[in-house]
Amino acid sequence: MTNPLDPDTDGDGLSDGFELTLGSNPQVDDAADFIDTDQDGLSDTDETSNCDIAVNGATRNACSSKYEPDTDGDGLPDLLERRLGTDPQRADTDGDNLSDFDEVDLATFNTFDASFDAGQFRRDCDAADRCFYDEAGSAAHGSDPRNADSDGDGLSDYDELITGWQLGTDGSDVTSDPVRSDADGDGLDDAEEKAEGTDPNDRDTDSDGVDNGDLKDGEELDLGLDPTTPDQKIAA
Repeated sequence: MTNPLDPDTDGDGLSDGFELTLGSNPQVDDAADFIDTDQDGLSDTDETSNCDIAVNGATRNACSSKYEPDTDGDGLPDLLERRLGTDPQRADTDGDNLSDFDEVDLATFNTFDASFDAGQFRRDCDAADRCFYDEAGSAAHGSDPRNADSDGDGLSDYDELITGWQLGTDGSDVTSDPVRSDADGDGLDDAEEKAEGTDPNDRDTDSDGVDNGDLKDGEELDLGLDPTTPDQKIAA
């Protein structure tokens, strides 16, 4: 029952009639659950509570500002950061020297979180007056912005995408896939490929093919052969 002598029974700043229109309770101070101060698609309560996220295997509290639609100014609106589980206060959530904006690819993020719905985010963002996201400017690496080593192969996403290494065959530069630990299926993960100077995108780095029985790089190492130097069969 509301107070007929008080237009705002619960004193939360919203009139009783307006609360009924919103669906809030005019007898309970719950205005923050229904008000979106920065009009970004998140209620003030959503922005300031239940903000724990998992980053690099540890839990971090990371709430957003109810006054700014993109708290950290990284190009990911707070609404998207909330859905992704990234830190709205840091442009590089996992500290791998790749910005969240460049790591995220909405089309593939559900490989890390099956509950993520890119289409629903876009619809909700479009419905909010101050939710803005321009995917065109992103590198869209498709790595996990919450994990500095998305594929768990011992190399950071930055090292795989940007630093890379030189091949032992000709010294040319090569980079690897940050979400697949053994993209070429040669039995070596990317950290091992880097240590051996082999190509993470070619299962037979030295291209000696049938001359050594079409052995993969990993198989050559198991046999004590050098996967960066062509081997030849010697007729008996």
